[in-house]
Order: sequence, then structure tokens, then C-alpha cells
Amino acid sequence: NDVADVQGFWIVAAIVCAATALIAWIDILVVLRRRRTERGTLPPSRPRG
Repeated sequence: NDVADVQGFWIVAAIVCAATALIAWIDILVVLRRRRTERGTLPPSRPRG
């Protein structure tokens, strides 16, 4: 019983870690896309040189 409980705990922990990692990756990708679109649509505010 103890071994089964430990295995179940690790399986749940692995699923939670995978879910958090996926959510973090999605958030990063969304932020990068938003930044790219903002840079592409808005004119540069700082003059170069």
C-alpha cells in the first residue's frame, strides 16, 4: 500500500508539473506574439541615431 501511494503521489506531481510547464510556455508564446504584433503595427517611438 505504501508503494502504491508513493507512485500515485509522484504521478500526480508529474502531471501538475507538466500542466504548469505547458501553461507557462503558452503564456510566454502569447506575450512574444503580442510584442511582435505591437512592434509590427506601431511606428518606432525612438528615432535611431
